[in-house]
Amino acid sequence: MQNIPTWERRFRAPVIAFPGWAVEAPDRLVIASTESGSYQLHAWDRATGTRQQVTFDPVGIVSGRPTPSGRGVAWFRDDTGDETGAWVVAPFDGEGEVRTMFPGLPRGWSEGLAIGRTCSVAGISDATGFDVWAMHEGAEPLRIHHDDQPARLSGEWGSAGSGDAALSADDRYVCLEVMPDGDVSHPSLLVLDTMTGAQVAALRDAGLELSGHGW
Repeated sequence: MQNIPTWERRFRAPVIAFPGWAVEAPDRLVIASTESGSYQLHAWDRATGTRQQVTFDPVGIVSGRPTPSGRGVAWFRDDTGDETGAWVVAPFDGEGEVRTMFPGLPRGWSEGLAIGRTCSVAGISDATGFDVWAMHEGAEPLRIHHDDQPARLSGEWGSAGSGDAALSADDRYVCLEVMPDGDVSHPSLLVLDTMTGAQVAALRDAGLELSGHGW
């Protein structure tokens, strides 16, 4: 590497993305980096100074996040590069197997993930439409929204991009960005009860784009 011109080393240097912090364990971070040759996720414990690669997916992983407790790392696994897959989680320390976060859900395109303390919510789309699933501790995944028009978890696009902004602090409500008339440039906001799927509130400004980024 030292024999390579400086300008070329600059382009060969690994890229490190902005980290994500665990809400309940802020010393535990997840970062995406190209240091292994492709984008993969790395778990970094600042309290102990340990850092290890967590994912080894063949198509690379651009983004992931720690679970709120800091004990896990979650990401969307796309095995073939066609952008369809499923949400999975692995132990933060790398000691253990990768498991599916929402057992039984069909593979599809990601429409966002929000991880709470007792409930997680995921958006998945496929040829049948757009679904939002909620899974509470000790329960099976519950489909709380279905539409043939686009729907995604709020905060997945735009400046925030964390996804966890979609879920209220008590895990009771989730905010979606929906396009009931098919106008993807001007989404509306829809709040659902994660226990029942009942509509709690809706907000729409015709001709304007609404994007939810926090509670």
